[in-house]
Amino acid sequence: AKGKAKRVGEELGEGLEKGVVMEIAQMRCVGAEVSALPANVRLGITEMRASLTAAVDRLAHDLYESEAHFMQELLQNADDNQYSSGTTPSFHCFVRSGGGTDGREPYFYCTNNEVGLIEKDVRAICDIARSSKQAWSGTTTGCKGVGWKSVFRVCTDPHVLSHGWRFKFSSPGLGMLTPQWLDDKSYGKLPEEVRKAHLSGQTVFYLPLIESGLVHSIEMEMQSMEKDPVQMIFFRHVQEVHVHYSTGRIVRLAAVGEEPRSSTLCEVISEGNCAEGLQITQAKESVKTDFETYTEQDVCVALPLVDEPPPQRVFAFLPVRAVGFHFAVQAPFHTTASRSDFHRSPENARRRDAIS
Repeated sequence: AKGKAKRVGEELGEGLEKGVVMEIAQMRCVGAEVSALPANVRLGITEMRASLTAAVDRLAHDLYESEAHFMQELLQNADDNQYSSGTTPSFHCFVRSGGGTDGREPYFYCTNNEVGLIEKDVRAICDIARSSKQAWSGTTTGCKGVGWKSVFRVCTDPHVLSHGWRFKFSSPGLGMLTPQWLDDKSYGKLPEEVRKAHLSGQTVFYLPLIESGLVHSIEMEMQSMEKDPVQMIFFRHVQEVHVHYSTGRIVRLAAVGEEPRSSTLCEVISEGNCAEGLQITQAKESVKTDFETYTEQDVCVALPLVDEPPPQRVFAFLPVRAVGFHFAVQAPFHTTASRSDFHRSPENARRRDAIS
């Protein structure tokens, strides 16, 4: 596949990245002339496209309960990524309410200082249930190959930018699986802050939102992350998460301490209201929460060291759901595709028993 992509790129006078994107589009038969094919073959292609289109559309819009769930999927991708030595693995997410002098519609974007996407990552994003990560390997959280599709709940044309890669998707149907290369003109129309983040070496996902009400939903998810940052101590790689609200509020979430990390820090870096043009002030307000942790095999229990611990959730690196505990539980549980519940499996039963 790599050789074919390289040939496609050379034919276009472009590099490997564009060659891969164009090759994938060709494999989806985008723009292909099928009128010369036998009638039964044309009918088969049409039916197969319709079935796949319906399946992808249902998966993107009905798999997850929350329309802002995509943020957790993007965060999980960041935690599964690789990082250069000496780098503090970080994830930043931004939501903008739109308007302003350029009249731009609301949008969301996130940045991650990983080493960058490689070809197999791009091919996995452009497919369904064919993740580039090994299932149940214990080294990554994602392995189902469906999480990325959650972005289509809030966006019809998500953009992917990582070093030499720059492409977008469209919806509905096969557009969710078919990348479109961003030429210089299209790239130049992206928000300046998005282009700057990409040119600085970050991997960027840019989502123009389909309607303004989604800003509130996204900020509700940000507030949830801010109020309950215990998942920070469970990540494999990510050490800092920065959430940037449309009002100018910026909050830094971090795990503190040596491995195993046993404290979280929630720090308000700045407050302000950018929408009204007010000056952002440096608040430097922070809350540190200590946890007493216990580990049994591959199960970790974290008890908040507070007078009245609030209800905590069960995690498979990302939150699954609450089960009535006042301590958090982390284990590589086998979860359903929506990550909202657990499979009934011998391994999950063993991990359940280890909690006690």
